[in-house]
Amino acid sequence: MATAKPVQISFNKELLKQVDREPIVKKRGRSAFVQELIETYFKQKKRREIDESIIRAYAGKADELEKEFAPFRKVQAWPEDWD
Repeated sequence: MATAKPVQISFNKELLKQVDREPIVKKRGRSAFVQELIETYFKQKKRREIDESIIRAYAGKADELEKEFAPFRKVQAWPEDWD
């Protein structure tokens, strides 16, 4: 992990009270809590970007994919079909 650099941020009183009631804040502190939230934000942002990229890549290709996978659907077996 990179060396931490101190920063100053402001919260309104009610939000700070809410943050301070969180068990993780009591255990690890505000900095760890805020850092985890920011890391989660960036992970989710990256995931959304990947999802959007996949959607763009396959947009308008439903018919093409249907033809490609049709032979597999005919022979697939679901667990309830195994008996």
